[in-house]
Amino acid sequence: MHRLHRFLLAGVAVALAGCQSYRARPLVPAEILREIEASRRQVESGSPEAPGPDFATTARWMCDHSPKLSVARAEFQKAWALACTKTPLPNPEIVVGPLIGSRLGEGSARRIQPMVEFGFTIPLAGRLRYQDELNEFRARASALDLVVSHRREYLGLRRLYAAWILSHRRLVMHRGQRDSARRSLDLTHRLVEAGDASALDTGLMNLEVARREMELLDIRSQIAGIVEELSRRIGVHSDFFRSPGKTTALPGASEIPARDKAAEILVANHPELAGLRARYEVAEKELRLEVARQYPDIRVGPSFEGDPGERKKVWGLGVGITIPAFDRNQQAIATAIMERDRVRAEYEAALTRALAALEGAHARYELAERKQNLLEKELLPRAKQNLEVAQQAIRAGTFDALKYLEVERTLRSVRVTALDAEQAVLKARFELEQVMGVPLGLFPGETAGEYPFIPTSMKQGKAKK
Repeated sequence: MHRLHRFLLAGVAVALAGCQSYRARPLVPAEILREIEASRRQVESGSPEAPGPDFATTARWMCDHSPKLSVARAEFQKAWALACTKTPLPNPEIVVGPLIGSRLGEGSARRIQPMVEFGFTIPLAGRLRYQDELNEFRARASALDLVVSHRREYLGLRRLYAAWILSHRRLVMHRGQRDSARRSLDLTHRLVEAGDASALDTGLMNLEVARREMELLDIRSQIAGIVEELSRRIGVHSDFFRSPGKTTALPGASEIPARDKAAEILVANHPELAGLRARYEVAEKELRLEVARQYPDIRVGPSFEGDPGERKKVWGLGVGITIPAFDRNQQAIATAIMERDRVRAEYEAALTRALAALEGAHARYELAERKQNLLEKELLPRAKQNLEVAQQAIRAGTFDALKYLEVERTLRSVRVTALDAEQAVLKARFELEQVMGVPLGLFPGETAGEYPFIPTSMKQGKAKK
């Protein structure tokens, strides 16, 4: 009997020795600050005099250093760790104790006999397998969340990068406006000296120069805000985003799909809809698990005991099962059914909103494109023609110099308006990209394989680490 006790104690000790020990990993803000500062500068960007990165390079930086993607990866690693750990069988139970006899009479055997009971639980209805499948689908859903986050960040980066290019173009144009105003001021000074202009004209031109300087400061402030957003989204230092190079270009023009075709693309690629599809599949697995949990487990309990006062030993084997007469996991099943219906309703609502956004973005794009065509085909050619006529008149000596500068400023103003129209067209195009979930036209040097693919179902492949 003592051998049995020693064997049981040894088994318990071995089981406890297999438990994992705790390892502390303190969060030290100073160390993390040094790591983050080093990470934000660990990119190849060329010499400090070189222009800013192209879009393909910027997209790769974002993939490697984006703070939001880092958090999404950590969430996936957490779900993946659970999916890689099989659901274990319930732990066996052991009960050890004495049986104490009393009033056994003289000459009886020992008054204390050992009592040992074991317990094993055998799950039924495939509950463990369904739990493993649920964990796997949660890991797949987490992997899809990572892809969806990457797609969202990528589409947002396209909009920011285009705004960065256009803001520098606007800066160049407004510098020209400022220089034109300075030339007008110099000419006004000479006309005042010649008696052909007044001090009021000089004051007005001074105000014009000051206004142009204020506009330049506003544009520089806008550029600083765009660079800050780029740095935040990508996870690198803002010093890397110097002015774009002369060869840096906007995305190539591509045909906008018709609304029916765009709706089909939207259903397959919209980030929010993809996430809801994954959540719906997880809800299906959760419901199946809750249905399996309504069936009870079998409990097997062998036992060993003695009879105080007797030398005999008694071995037993009990098999028990809970009868699901009242509790059939009704509440959890009802909740799982309603959760599945809720996710379905949320998907339908999100699709309704996305279709409305698609229609609005499509209409805004058409109007912005018509405005751009009007500026480029009518207003801008007329302004250029007026400047050519003014130049001819100046050479012939029949045109006032101040009027010539006014015509020149008008042309520059029309060019700024044309840049605004181009920006409006790009904004509407990027809105369509956000709604449809796919890029419409690629930046120079960019390939279609650089943006993440969103599967239509989590059954297309297992989650990968």
